[in-house]
Amino acid sequence: MSQPTATPSTLAQTTLATVVSAIASTLQGEYGIAPQPVLLSVGIDPAVMQDSERRLTVTTLSPLWLRCVELTGNEAFGLRSARYYQPVQFYGVDLALCTSATFGEALQRHVQFIRVLTTAALPQLQTEANGDHRLEVRRHGPQPPADAALDCFFHTFYIRLFERQTGLLSRQLLRRLELPRQAPKDPAPWLALGVPVVFGCPCGAMVFKAEAWSLPLPGANPQLLAQLEQPILRHLA
Repeated sequence: MSQPTATPSTLAQTTLATVVSAIASTLQGEYGIAPQPVLLSVGIDPAVMQDSERRLTVTTLSPLWLRCVELTGNEAFGLRSARYYQPVQFYGVDLALCTSATFGEALQRHVQFIRVLTTAALPQLQTEANGDHRLEVRRHGPQPPADAALDCFFHTFYIRLFERQTGLLSRQLLRRLELPRQAPKDPAPWLALGVPVVFGCPCGAMVFKAEAWSLPLPGANPQLLAQLEQPILRHLA
């Protein structure tokens, strides 16, 4: 794979505005709350939901996440939002990863493609002494994302995507999940995955079982991957 030319030091903390659509759908679908007034109350134009190319800064999105947690009274709002994030909103990254030959290959591509979705995170893939694979995600930039945003990010892009790729449950793939978010009052929604979760970590990380690396992906398609990969790399560049 060729490498994108952008470097971390030149990228601001931004995320695809498609996350606003997921938030709006959660408010309406889960709580019966009209999303437009909520968006306007934190200075976000609802029209951004129609612009698939638009990016918003972390400082713009964080007040929205905090407002939603406040309105719903649900500290697990980010987890609920994960259900409303659709693969089509991943700018082709989802499909490109799913057409990789193995899960390990998809993880390697993920590290390269993540900047299409957000420049607020720096992913790094490492192999631990016991053969497990650690996908570590450190914050890029000075502004910390809201806890709800971290929940949505890990549970939407990572966990749900990896389950779709392999056809397996997260507990079959993961050794543990490390989250930088504060420990919630009720950890039950996070523990419902059946995976050990550690809160308050220096950075986010997913530790995959060693045997997951070589898992073949049922959607492997080298020809389709080649067609998808180049537009994504051009977008990154």
